[in-house]
Amino acid sequence: MQTRVMKDTWTREEVQDNRRAFVALLRSGELRQGRGQLYNRIDDSYCVIGVLCKFFDDTFKQSRGGLPISDFSNDVNGFFTPKNVVRAVGLNAALEVDYAGGRAFLWRLNDSPHNLSFADLANIIEKQLFEYDENTFSL
Repeated sequence: MQTRVMKDTWTREEVQDNRRAFVALLRSGELRQGRGQLYNRIDDSYCVIGVLCKFFDDTFKQSRGGLPISDFSNDVNGFFTPKNVVRAVGLNAALEVDYAGGRAFLWRLNDSPHNLSFADLANIIEKQLFEYDENTFSL
């Protein structure tokens, strides 16, 4: 798996490319899907937000004092997810997406009661409004 290195600023095209690569990683089958934790050491599985953090692994480590994602396995709601990582794929800071006529947290769609697959989540992410404002996007 190829990870991305975080930058201070992204162009609109780079953010779109990051999103496409993130969605492709979700569909690839490279990472095992888990529930309720960014990363589960016992079965080596990730929730959808864990995959996003893994995709930007070096940035995740830098933002958490050098600790890898596996040291934040108790992060059930994405509270440790660096906001610049979320913004680099053009999602809103709350990790909310359009779902079933309303809004839902992406991590909740991964977990109970929805338990959507990575492929289903990838489809949802692809359809989201692209959150990008050239005037405020510098990190």
